[in-house]
Amino acid sequence: MNCPTCNHDNLLGAVFCAGCLMPLETSFPVAAPAPVNIPPPVQAPRALGSPAAPHPRLVLLDNAQPTGQVVVLPAGPYASPLLLGRNDLAGGVVVDVDLTRYGGTDRKVSRRHARVTAGADGRYSIEDWESAHGTWVNKRKLARGVPTALAVGDEVRLAEMVARFEIA
Repeated sequence: MNCPTCNHDNLLGAVFCAGCLMPLETSFPVAAPAPVNIPPPVQAPRALGSPAAPHPRLVLLDNAQPTGQVVVLPAGPYASPLLLGRNDLAGGVVVDVDLTRYGGTDRKVSRRHARVTAGADGRYSIEDWESAHGTWVNKRKLARGVPTALAVGDEVRLAEMVARFEIA
């Protein structure tokens, strides 16, 4: 390739002229990249607990009015069943949802009080687990170990702690 400035014969592909160090115009034919066929992203099914999936929760009530305290129940494929109650580390009791900070001790919530289970169909149930003071759904006392279906708006009572079951 000859330099347009000094007419020096340069090697093919040189960027600068070896004779005068002026830049050479190099234009090599470049093939357009082959089109890449990228398939559309696959939409994974929403698992319980994903940001867009609804979360079950208990809205605490006082005289049938919300107190402003909400107990969000963990959701997801590994979060069911959930044991509700009060942690007692000295006694070796660790629950999934510790209700101590919501007044569980004063309201007589047992250490292993109730268990909430999410079904494969997205429906929830609750059962009294080992409570001393009982579990109720809509003012009906539950038999120990017998699952009872939960619906949005149900009143759930764990001893003296009253809440409304919601999914939000």
